[in-house]
Amino acid sequence: IGDGTTTQRTSPTRVSGNLSFSRIRTARGNSFIQHTCGLTTGGAVYCWGTDDVGEVGSPPTGVCRFGVAQFECTLMPAAVVGLGASTTFDAGTTHSCALTAAGDLMCWGDNTFAELGDGTNVNHALPVLVVGGLHYP
Repeated sequence: IGDGTTTQRTSPTRVSGNLSFSRIRTARGNSFIQHTCGLTTGGAVYCWGTDDVGEVGSPPTGVCRFGVAQFECTLMPAAVVGLGASTTFDAGTTHSCALTAAGDLMCWGDNTFAELGDGTNVNHALPVLVVGGLHYP
């Protein structure tokens, strides 16, 4: 939820940080692999939620539990480290990507099946440039 807790909510709850978002995307792969990212009106991407393979794009800030399982997580929106201003983004099940204002496509998180496009299958907790000379003016 991004309110600094792991409490389930049945009504709308304000995300912590007094941020104004122009777009929000939530990714859910199964009952305990999930994260949310938002693009602020100023062009910054913030993410929160499960962070066990770097999908939040910044160091995890806590440990969350789902039944007996526990995993790293970030309970409040955190700016994606090293990304800079962005024009758009999307959140995958365990990875996310953003198009920077400079036209670079950057991705972070799970890279088991080469989801990040950096030519490897190594997970990255910080954004990496998608290879291949892609640039979007």
